[in-house]
Amino acid sequence: MRHCVVSVETPEPPPGGSDAQRCSGESGFTLIEAVVALSIAAVVFMALGYGLVGTLVNVLLAQQNQQSGDILNQYVERARSAGYDDLAMRPADLATNDALNTSTCNCYNPMTDTKSGATELLALDANGVVQPHVTAVTQNGGTYSVRLYVTLPTDNVGAAYKRVTVVISWTSRGRFHQRTESTIIAATRRGLPLPDYKFTPKSTTLCRNPGSDAVYAFDLTNNGARDAWTFSTSPMSPTWTYFNDTNDNGVYDAGSDASLGTEASNGLPSTGLVEPKSTVHVFAFTHVPDASAVTPPYTWMITFTATSVSQPTYSQSHSTSTSVTAGSCGVTPDPDPDPNPNLPPAQPADCGAEPNPPSAVAPGGTVTDYWLHNGSSNRNNTTTQAIMPFDKTSPLSTSLWNYSTDWHSVAGRYLNAPSGPGSDYIADWRYQLPATSELKGQATLTLWAAPDAGLASAQTFTFALERLSSTGAPLGVFSNAVFSLGPQACSGLRRFTVSLSMPNSGQSVGTNEFLKLTVKATGTAVPMVLAYDTTMFVARLQLPVKSGSG
Repeated sequence: MRHCVVSVETPEPPPGGSDAQRCSGESGFTLIEAVVALSIAAVVFMALGYGLVGTLVNVLLAQQNQQSGDILNQYVERARSAGYDDLAMRPADLATNDALNTSTCNCYNPMTDTKSGATELLALDANGVVQPHVTAVTQNGGTYSVRLYVTLPTDNVGAAYKRVTVVISWTSRGRFHQRTESTIIAATRRGLPLPDYKFTPKSTTLCRNPGSDAVYAFDLTNNGARDAWTFSTSPMSPTWTYFNDTNDNGVYDAGSDASLGTEASNGLPSTGLVEPKSTVHVFAFTHVPDASAVTPPYTWMITFTATSVSQPTYSQSHSTSTSVTAGSCGVTPDPDPDPNPNLPPAQPADCGAEPNPPSAVAPGGTVTDYWLHNGSSNRNNTTTQAIMPFDKTSPLSTSLWNYSTDWHSVAGRYLNAPSGPGSDYIADWRYQLPATSELKGQATLTLWAAPDAGLASAQTFTFALERLSSTGAPLGVFSNAVFSLGPQACSGLRRFTVSLSMPNSGQSVGTNEFLKLTVKATGTAVPMVLAYDTTMFVARLQLPVKSGSG
């Protein structure tokens, strides 16, 4: 507050104006005025500060939301880029770093991110690409936890698709945040199906003398887009050479039929590009060793495989049996080495095979070989087992041990059916699928059989393929057949192949479900013997796998 004295003097005004003001004391703000001003400024700046902090927090959260969305999209696109059959979780990884511990039920509810309520089974495969399914991602200074689940929707009966669910979570300023993205991935193909082909053998059995030539003929028809196929054999010895039937006469002409070229990527014999709706005729040729090199009699069991070049995971296979004998072709006994050298086996004679055996057919899919085994452990001369496995592992003399010597007096791998009404059951084999698969086409089962007493009597067999749940509960028989083995002069074992047709719309088998193969001898009181081993009496189930890993 300023204090001024105003004086008025006459008759002359002072310099600077008519009214001279003279101020006494110093000018300024009082303490009260300063406190009031500072208070107002503090309120204003606090409001501005809170507004600025709030803006920065919102910007940070928006940035984290955007980053989490980017990460979600990256994981979903990775899942889409994986092969449909390979898109599965690994059982060994389910409980790793996952609070849900999905291994306890192998299930997940994508709607609630829990294992309760409307759960879906996890798509499982020991070689699945989802490994690990829980990962940590650091981006722009932030750390995110990402969980990925692959499930089988409960409404996928008759269809082939999987659900991919990605859950991302993070903590910001003491608060927990989570986002989820889910998508359906189907096993789709666009345009002409690729590959879609039929690999057909003209014959599957030969009998040859030492020093002669062995030739198998095959037709390969391309029903899809332009593609090429390579050929391979298992085992790799003997070496086979492949030729084109140049003049299409169905006969191997050593002078005119040209050998196939090789595929640059793997060096295997190749058909070269085959146009849609075209068929190539191929011969597989080998030379039978002289008797001085390999002593007859013996048998070659060779599997020929045609594999798509465009998609090497697609292949079709056919097994053949070549008997080599020093005399005229016919009955050729073949000893089966026993794992125990103290028990030399005494195998019955090989009575040959039924003529013109059928072939497995998988339209647009793959013919997959499965082999009959005794059990999971190597035990010499095992006793009877109610349930036995079949799988994709070819049996070896060190893994397929003698079976049921308590049922049969001859050392070897046999199953014996007891006689009498209601006692016609022989055995069943089971296989648990690692991932949902669809079977479509025609399956075949090859077995060797003979009457127990060596009698050349007729016998009728019934066969069934059945689905079982993961706990072994029956889900229904989807394929069955009856086969009559007629009498013949030979009393030894005879090979026969029976067809098992899949439903026209295909048969879906879920993850961890079992396939059950049942064999029964019916219609006679004569006990029957089934034999299977690694060389002479090779029993095999061929399934037409349309989709999935089989």
